[in-house]
Amino acid sequence: MNPDILWALGLGLTASFLGALPLGIVNLSVVDTTIRRHFRAGFKLSLAASLVEVLQFVLALYLGTMGTKFVSQYPGMKWGVPVIFLGLGLLFFLRKQDKERPRRELNLPDFLRGLVLAMINPQALPFWIFIIAWFRSAHYVELDPTTQMGTVGVFVLGVWAGKLAALLLFGLLSVTISRRAERISQQMNKIIGGILLLIGLWQGMALIW
Repeated sequence: MNPDILWALGLGLTASFLGALPLGIVNLSVVDTTIRRHFRAGFKLSLAASLVEVLQFVLALYLGTMGTKFVSQYPGMKWGVPVIFLGLGLLFFLRKQDKERPRRELNLPDFLRGLVLAMINPQALPFWIFIIAWFRSAHYVELDPTTQMGTVGVFVLGVWAGKLAALLLFGLLSVTISRRAERISQQMNKIIGGILLLIGLWQGMALIW
């Protein structure tokens, strides 16, 4: 297989998997559903949420393309990428997790409930906009829907697989996560925040040198 294809698949899978790790409404719902009912119900919810993640990525890709054109017209705006990453890193690093777990479930079939929960998740779209901007500025992968449809398609497959894998992992570890949700969340927020801070610093230094 073409190494570039494997690279795009791996980047999409890794970014999507890491982006799904901070505890939020979707993964906590997977945990609650699996504990209260069974793994198959959690799987249906996870499958639906991973499909919505693909749609959010595609939307972010087109918004990111518009943003890239804007930056090319106004070069000073390229400093916005490291600043945004530093801001997000501090936000995650200093964030305190809400102790309240979702107690009420939407009275919908599992698959449809997964669609709804994923669509109202506010984190996914800005996450993908910034990830796409970072990958483009660092020349990690060419995500141009007009000229690189094959690469974009494989990346999308990675996005779907990474999200689904992360949510299924939450389902498999549901009992452990349920007991330690607050402590895990605090540690994960700091890990994700630290990664984003490092990315922001690295992007800033790359612009200087």
